[in-house]
Amino acid sequence: MGLRTTAAFLGLSLLAIASVGVAAEPSRPAGTGKGRADALILEAKGAVTVRPAQGKPFPGALSVPLLKSDELEAAAGAFAILKVTRNNCLARLDEELSLRISDLAVFDSAPCSASDDAQVRALLTESEFNEGKSRIVGYRAGLSAADTAGGGAAAQKAYSAKGASAPAPALREVPPPAAAPLAAPPAARRPAPAELDAPTLGLMSSEKKRGKADLSSVLREEAPARATAGSPSVHWRIASEGKSWRADPAPTFIAEAADKDELRQCLSAMLGASGSKSRGSVEVLVRVKQGRVELATLRGLLVPAGCAAHIGPEASGAPEGKWIAFEVRLP
Repeated sequence: MGLRTTAAFLGLSLLAIASVGVAAEPSRPAGTGKGRADALILEAKGAVTVRPAQGKPFPGALSVPLLKSDELEAAAGAFAILKVTRNNCLARLDEELSLRISDLAVFDSAPCSASDDAQVRALLTESEFNEGKSRIVGYRAGLSAADTAGGGAAAQKAYSAKGASAPAPALREVPPPAAAPLAAPPAARRPAPAELDAPTLGLMSSEKKRGKADLSSVLREEAPARATAGSPSVHWRIASEGKSWRADPAPTFIAEAADKDELRQCLSAMLGASGSKSRGSVEVLVRVKQGRVELATLRGLLVPAGCAAHIGPEASGAPEGKWIAFEVRLP
């Protein structure tokens, strides 16, 4: 074999050996759209399906490029963590829910400087965190709060020890953003007679005859019942039944929650802390278990316990285990 032939053979051999160790980059199936990846799946448990704007649905594999027009759907028992590429912000997708990438609350947010660990921790409830809902959170494996507060070095070591690839270095380690404190409600003002409607004036007259001249007590006792009877229906739906609002009245706990200023203010503060540009109204999703609100999310974000406390917690009349979506108008 000549020198030239030997050199060519060695070159081809080295190229073949090198190609064996190179893993193919995840890609989308042909005919499902092209373009810059707007999001990625960092973690998925169970069956997650990508429904593109064009082409056939395909399995949601880790790191597969996702377009903003894609809709992700999680089957029963599934769970996924998504990452928006433009700002490094994370979101969650819960079982039996579907969510379009462009509808994520953090899709247009300012860049997130918190590490993946810190963001995932903010996406999980206390029980989910303790149960190890996500493998991304390296410090969930028996690490103490002191280890976590110490800069995450122990967490990173534990995460790497499990054989997972280390997450990209974060700009800085910060705790999950806390919801802004709610402003105290304004003091009640005694309405002038010209501001009162006929039914209220009638109540005043009847109450005065019974010796109850305090208008505030009349309004406290009678106005809520009248408002419920005459107020427009709350927009609500059962997620598994489609995206159209239902025509029948919402369960009582949903109607009451949608009308609470405390919930509106809390959700607005939550979205502001996440950098979301949401305005007008938002759709909140709640899941009921054993007659109580078990979990509340908002377009891929966990609704903090302080905000969720204004929904229920009693949820009589709601379908067990189903996701219920309802509209809340932001202040």
